[in-house]
Parts: sequence; C-alpha cells; structure tokens
Amino acid sequence: MRKPAQIKQRVIFARDHQYWTTEWNNVIWSDEAHFEVLNRKNGSLVRRLKSEYNEPCNFVPRVQGGGRGSLVVYTGRANGPSYIKIIQDALPDFIEGAFGQTNTNWVFMQDNAPPHKSKFARRWLKDNNFRLLNWPASSPDLNPIENLWDYFDKEFRRLKPTNVRQLQTMIEDLWKSVTCQQCQKLVDSMPRRVKQCVLARGGTFSKY
Repeated sequence: MRKPAQIKQRVIFARDHQYWTTEWNNVIWSDEAHFEVLNRKNGSLVRRLKSEYNEPCNFVPRVQGGGRGSLVVYTGRANGPSYIKIIQDALPDFIEGAFGQTNTNWVFMQDNAPPHKSKFARRWLKDNNFRLLNWPASSPDLNPIENLWDYFDKEFRRLKPTNVRQLQTMIEDLWKSVTCQQCQKLVDSMPRRVKQCVLARGGTFSKY
C-alpha cells in the first residue's frame, strides 16, 4: 500500500507531465525484473519483486520511443556499484544509436530501487551529467515496460521453462522479438497514463 507521501508524489509527477506528448520519446526507460523457475517438475514460473531475490536470474531492459535497447542479464543482488557497471556497459551505445552524438535532449528513467538511490549511484550519475526523470516511488503502473513483463509472464506460462538456462534463453529471444512499433505504442501510452493517474488522484489505475 502506498504511503500518503507517495500518492502525493504521483499526483505531482502526473500534473507536471500532463502536457508532454513527443517529449516522452526522449525518455530512456528502464526497469528490472526477477524471474525464477518455482517448480522444476511442472515448470511453473513466478516473477518476484526486486526485493524478493532468490534464484539468480535478473533482467534490466532499455526502451526508448522508436525502439528497444539492450537487455542486461545479471546474477545475484544488485548494489550501487554493480548497477552503475550495468549502465556503463549497456547505456552509452544505446544513447548514441538512439539519439546520435549531438542530441543531448534525452532523459533517463529509473525507479527508486535501493541500488539506484545509493550514494555511490547518485554521485556517479551526477558526475556524469545524467538527466534523470523525477520518478515517483511505487509507480509500476506508470512505467510502460511493465506491459512487456506482463506479456513475458504469459509466454512463460505457455512455454514452461524447466531450468534457469531455458528461462534466460526464452526471455532473451522474447526481448529480441519486441518490435519498434511495440515500443513506440508503449511510449505513446504515457499521456494517457499520466491522465489516469491524475483522475485516480495518485491511486492505482489499470486503463490507459
């Protein structure tokens, strides 16, 4: 359940961005998900919250209006240094490919997971002139990447991976199958998402 301060943050964010249209195309979207094979006999799958790590199979995707970026797979718990290492390895090439060397209008979206808010990460992002979207806490319904995770969940139930290696291969194949049109459609949903957030007075919404 969201705290009153988090609900207020969501309303402020939605109102501040309610007139954004093409500006959303300059956002580099990120998210993290943890998948594990729960029952190795029947292959049933569970997706856990980032705070509930168990089996080491974690995924960090990048999406921008008009296309998808790399999907980073990492094992174990993330912390500030390991999170920045992921950014250093994956983000520069994506930024150059999506925006070119001269376009500096991009802004990076990350949620409020502990590694992202660590002193190490905040200092590195500041020192390297990262423009961050002021993302409200506890707001997966505002993040368009969440729709991709929902789609992946359904595919995993159908495909029924029986071990972590199969799971990793499946999610990498699914990520490669995501089209530019799908990414653009998700980003184009942002004006509707912020509108619904305002109408819900910062509460959870499901229609956009």
